[in-house]
Amino acid sequence: MAIRLLTKPPAPAAPLEYTLVETAWGPLAFASSGRRVCGLMLPGGGRASPRRIIRAAWPGARRNAKLLTSLQAALQGYFRGRPLAFDGEVDISWATPFARRVYQACCRIPPGATITYGRLARRAGCPGAARAVGAALAANRVPLLIGCHRVVRSDGALGGFSAEGGPSLKRRLLEHEAAMFAGGL
Repeated sequence: MAIRLLTKPPAPAAPLEYTLVETAWGPLAFASSGRRVCGLMLPGGGRASPRRIIRAAWPGARRNAKLLTSLQAALQGYFRGRPLAFDGEVDISWATPFARRVYQACCRIPPGATITYGRLARRAGCPGAARAVGAALAANRVPLLIGCHRVVRSDGALGGFSAEGGPSLKRRLLEHEAAMFAGGL
């Protein structure tokens, strides 16, 4: 997967669009401005539909069923057990400089692996900032593309997960990736 984290807003800004994607785990939604992904709502949360969540987050977005079809296919493949293969742009221009460093370090965690909040803080150049790393990851608008589910507590417990579905979805994602990469993919 070769995503590019973009830290500067586009000029001029493209209109915001979203799409719904049926996956083996249920529907998900993502939003983009032009080719820049700016939001992703994971499937499996249960209580609220991804469409309702994404419409609440970006009320002016219009639906486009053909939005970033390569990402749609990559996400469908991921939830069927294939590695996520997306070569595209992710907009993190809204994030603080600290959160940007955390997201960049988080993108270097290989699928199927985990790292502690403290170790990720060190990798982001802020040793001792494990709680701040947790707060930055809780604000991640593009889970899975920025693999925040791969970050766990120092005692091995999962820790939090702000996506709909919470820690049970985090556990399911980690188990899914562990099975996917068990053969050394």
